[in-house]
Amino acid sequence: MMTLAEFKQKAREQKMKEKEKGKGKNAEVERRAVAKKAKDLGSSKSRKSKRAESEDYSPEGEDARFYDFNKDKRSFKKGQVWAIYDEGDGMPRNYGLVDEVVSVSPFEVKISWLELQNNGDQWLASWEKMGLHVPCGRFKVARQTISNSVHIFSHVVDCDGAAREVYRIYPKKGSVWAVYNEATFEYDGSNLLVKEKLCYDILVFLTSYSEMHGLSMGYLEKVDGFNTVFKRREIGAHAIRCLEKDGVRFISHEIPAKKLSGTEAPNLLKDCWELDPASLPLDLLTFG
Repeated sequence: MMTLAEFKQKAREQKMKEKEKGKGKNAEVERRAVAKKAKDLGSSKSRKSKRAESEDYSPEGEDARFYDFNKDKRSFKKGQVWAIYDEGDGMPRNYGLVDEVVSVSPFEVKISWLELQNNGDQWLASWEKMGLHVPCGRFKVARQTISNSVHIFSHVVDCDGAAREVYRIYPKKGSVWAVYNEATFEYDGSNLLVKEKLCYDILVFLTSYSEMHGLSMGYLEKVDGFNTVFKRREIGAHAIRCLEKDGVRFISHEIPAKKLSGTEAPNLLKDCWELDPASLPLDLLTFG
């Protein structure tokens, strides 16, 4: 039988292990986020250098950035829910609740991770077993951690409080999201499998999510001559598609977007969106 001193020492060791485990995940998220940011910046500089060698290169074309998405990361407030880049391909599929802004410079915030409530839903469980994060649903406040890197954060999430320490996160009208398309999946008999390479469609939602009606949406495509500017793929009555309630499972993540006025550059249409390159899959970070 352990003595009281031995019992207290064991408890302290267990507490330290749990604390280090939490720090490990947070550190890994930060490491991947910083590495991804550096890689994206390096790729952008490389592409810019190559394009500058061409006679047709114009600084108001492919590399033009009309909106500074990073400036939105300069104002953290208690009670905000932020999207956080995940540990896989670095897309913002995780969520954290800001509990306290400890310091602005150097940056330090206390956050609580939000975890999906699957309530025994077999579909949600199987989706997660396939390695796919589920970014929509009801999320409950979980364990707390400290972050010293602003680079793990993508954007503030427009969500609704569903209950005490529970948040409801679904697409809102006018928001832009990436959705897995059919090229992401394959069938092995009756089993749905996920391919190694994830493929996406980019959508703008024309309505907010409804349990009864699902969502109305329109497909986006890249504007020729621009790297991160997108427009509606189709217009008119046939351009509006519906995503039913069960189809929400195919949503990957929200992409911060800024609606453009059309005056930012010559020959730019009025109804266009500039998308945050940090939340665009790498295969879409190519020139249109």
